[in-house]
Amino acid sequence: MRHQQVSVNVWQMLKTSCTYLGLAFCAWLLLRLINACFWLPGYLTKQRDREMRKEALEKEKLLEGKEAVEVSGEVPEVTDGQAVSDESKKTI
Repeated sequence: MRHQQVSVNVWQMLKTSCTYLGLAFCAWLLLRLINACFWLPGYLTKQRDREMRKEALEKEKLLEGKEAVEVSGEVPEVTDGQAVSDESKKTI
């Protein structure tokens, strides 16, 4: 049996390891993008529904407050030095 000499080529090892790391990163990125294609539409739909419900509740609260002011006949309070015009008083 012949004696074999093993030489370590550091440059080739670094190049190969960087190539495999780049390949692993690209595979990870591909999986994340595929995942986003399936999950993002559902997430956006849920977010839109939450915002619409929130807006509906805010409108409902405003209407309730408006009705309470109309029933009581009170003038709305002004805070932080805001001026209330006659038109806005009629609207409220």
